[in-house]
Amino acid sequence: MADDEQPAFDDQPAVPPLPEIKAYGFLQEQAEQHITQAKAVEQYIEELRTDARYRPWFEQFHPDSVPSFIQHYALAKHRALDHGENVARWMQERITEYTDAAYVRLWDIQHKKLFDLQCQWRAGQLTLPKIDVSEQFEEWSARIHRCPFLEPISAEDFDLYCQFVATTPDFVADVEGNEYTEWQDYDEFKEEYCGDAHDLSIPEWYHYYNAHRGTAVLLGLPNLRGAKEMYYRKVLHEAERPAREQARAEREAEQAANPPDARPRLNYADQDAHSLAFARRFEPGKLSRLLETYQEADKPREGRSLKRALETLENAHDDVIEIEHHADWRHAVIRAAAHYRRQRLLEALPVVFEEYQTRQALGIAHPPLTDYESKFKASKYTKKQILKARALLGEPEDFSY
Repeated sequence: MADDEQPAFDDQPAVPPLPEIKAYGFLQEQAEQHITQAKAVEQYIEELRTDARYRPWFEQFHPDSVPSFIQHYALAKHRALDHGENVARWMQERITEYTDAAYVRLWDIQHKKLFDLQCQWRAGQLTLPKIDVSEQFEEWSARIHRCPFLEPISAEDFDLYCQFVATTPDFVADVEGNEYTEWQDYDEFKEEYCGDAHDLSIPEWYHYYNAHRGTAVLLGLPNLRGAKEMYYRKVLHEAERPAREQARAEREAEQAANPPDARPRLNYADQDAHSLAFARRFEPGKLSRLLETYQEADKPREGRSLKRALETLENAHDDVIEIEHHADWRHAVIRAAAHYRRQRLLEALPVVFEEYQTRQALGIAHPPLTDYESKFKASKYTKKQILKARALLGEPEDFSY
C-alpha cells in the first residue's frame, strides 16, 4: 500500500459498535481553564482601563506604553491569584527540604536497632512486646517514629550517624529521602551475609554501625522463629490442599464452559507502540512518520540521577558549589550535587536531633515520616495461619513456640 493510500474496509469483518468514547478529560479541563483565565484577564483589563483611580498613575508614562502594561499586569495579577499560593508553598518546601530529609534520615538509627532486635528475636534470645510474628518488624519499621520498645536515640548514636554521613561520599545518592524502605528485609540480608545473594542489599549504614558496634555477628544467629513460622505454614498448606484442588477444578470447569477472550490487550504501557503500528496501518505515510518522530523526541533524554542533580544545583540559588573536573560532565554534575546535598543534610541533622530530644524529654509524640501510613497489616493473616495450624496439631493456640 502506498504511503498516502487509505486502506479499504469492504473486506473487513463486521465488528460490534464500540461504546461512546470521550476525549481525555484533562483536555477539556485545560480548555475550560484557558477560557476562565481569558475572562478573568479581560475583566482586569477593563477595570484598569476604565477605573478613574488608576488614571493619575498611568499619566506619568507615555500613553503608547500604557496598553501593553495593562495587558501584562492583568495577566500577572491573574497568575498571582491563581498560582501564587502554590508557588509560595513550593518555595517554602525548598527551604525546608533538607530539614525534612534530615528528620527522615535521623530514624535510620532506629531502623538499625530494630533490625538487631529482629535477629535476636528470631534466634529466641528475647521476646518483645507487640511482636508475635516476623512480619511485625516490617510493620513497626513503617511506623518507626512510634515503635514502643526501642531505646531512644542517644548522643553517641547521633554522633556515629553523622560520622557515617560525612565519610560516605555516595550516601545521598544511595538512600536519599525515604526511598530505601526495606530496612527489615531479614531474608535478603541473611543471604548476603552467608554469601548466597546475587545483589548487595544490606544498607551501608548497617555495615558502618556493625563495624563500630561489633553487631555484625547478630546476622549469624540461627533463624529459629522463622523456621517455626515456615513449618506451621506448610502444615496449614497441606491441610487445605483438598479445598484448593476442588476450587481449582471448579474454576477450570467454569473456564471450559465460558472460555475467556484470549486476544491480546491494548495495554497502557504499550500504547505508544500500538499507536505507531495503528498509524502505519491506517494513516497516510507522512502522519505515521511524524508520529514516530514525535514519540522519539518525547522520550526522556536524561537519567534520573542527572535530572535530580540539575534540580539540586538550580535550587542552590546563591550557594557556591565547586564542580570537580571529570571527562564526563554528567558525572561531575552528579558528584557535585551529591556532595552539596550531603553537606546541607549534615547542617540540618543537629537541628532535627535537638527537636527530637526536646519532644522526647517532654513526652510529645514524634511526627510521622510520611503523610501516608498504610493500615494494612500482613501479620494479621500470618497470625491466623499459625494459630490455625497449631490447632490442627493439637498445640496451644498462642505464639509460645
